[in-house]
Amino acid sequence: MLELLLLITCLSGDHIMTLSNVKKSIWAAALVDNTTHGVVGSLSWAIVIDIDRDPRKIVACLICFLVSMAVDADHFIAAKSLKLKKCLLGHTLPSLGSGWQNIASVTTIILVICS
Repeated sequence: MLELLLLITCLSGDHIMTLSNVKKSIWAAALVDNTTHGVVGSLSWAIVIDIDRDPRKIVACLICFLVSMAVDADHFIAAKSLKLKKCLLGHTLPSLGSGWQNIASVTTIILVICS
């Protein structure tokens, strides 16, 4: 069931980003994009840990939600600004590491916090 919810979240997040009202507002686009990252991250972790009603697992998913939303921090670092418009105009963004490095880092942080 969570896998289906994850698929729906990914597809609907991509679809919402194509809507004209979202495209017109950088704030709406940033909110949708960031929220989608958070939900995808928390659902992915919920699948990995086979979530149940255990409060520690729920906290781990909430932490994963927040960390997943922080993925776009590299946009602000590259732009050297906290202004959203500058962050979105940058074409070359530094990576905070490869995808596998990020996954390993986030997984390690969550395991340490929840152990």
